[in-house]
Amino acid sequence: MARASGVSIDFLYRNPQLRQRVQQLRDQRAQARQVATPDAAPGEPGVVAVLRARLQERAGKEQELRVRVRDLEQQLAVAHLEVLTLRRGRICPACGEQAGASPGAGPNPPAVQGVGRDAGDRG
Repeated sequence: MARASGVSIDFLYRNPQLRQRVQQLRDQRAQARQVATPDAAPGEPGVVAVLRARLQERAGKEQELRVRVRDLEQQLAVAHLEVLTLRRGRICPACGEQAGASPGAGPNPPAVQGVGRDAGDRG
């Protein structure tokens, strides 16, 4: 204010009317900041109120994300169970048929020469 009016700060504070006006303007500015900030507790600086509001907002978002992760984990568990069931039942996931249903592909496919237990015996 002193800079804007081109006078010294000392001049403003020595004049009782100007000093009172400066104090009124400061109070108005402080009240405007408190009104502009959400959930400002009495005597709490505006920055603290803003940060507190952001923290509450993020805590709510975190809770939503935790619920979403839990749902996705449940869906993943169901998918794993389906895959396990398909493998144990030897069902082809692509076509839904039993693996042994096609000709020549019995429950125990023929061993490939040089692979398996017999590979070491043929030296």
